[in-house]
Amino acid sequence: MSKRLAVSRAAQSDIEDIYDYTLATWGRSQANDYVTQLEHSLTAAAAGEKVLLPFAEWQANAGYMFVGKHTVFVLHEAEQLLVVRVLHQSSDYVRHLSSS
Repeated sequence: MSKRLAVSRAAQSDIEDIYDYTLATWGRSQANDYVTQLEHSLTAAAAGEKVLLPFAEWQANAGYMFVGKHTVFVLHEAEQLLVVRVLHQSSDYVRHLSSS
């Protein structure tokens, strides 16, 4: 079932930070490729083409998926898939999600 994709301000900031870091570390081509990979994964998840793992420990309607070295946290809502955060796999998820 396809849903509208929505991105929180925090997740948008995460994506911008990922782009900036990748650009500074690996160059423009890699930064563009990585963000494109994120975008394709998010679009596929909203279309129901990518399985999201449940994350009820955070919220009953929460899910997550891995994209490269990052974990994308989402909330399943009636009409939309809300991307809440995009965090590096080494991040303290609990701390970041509790402030979102």
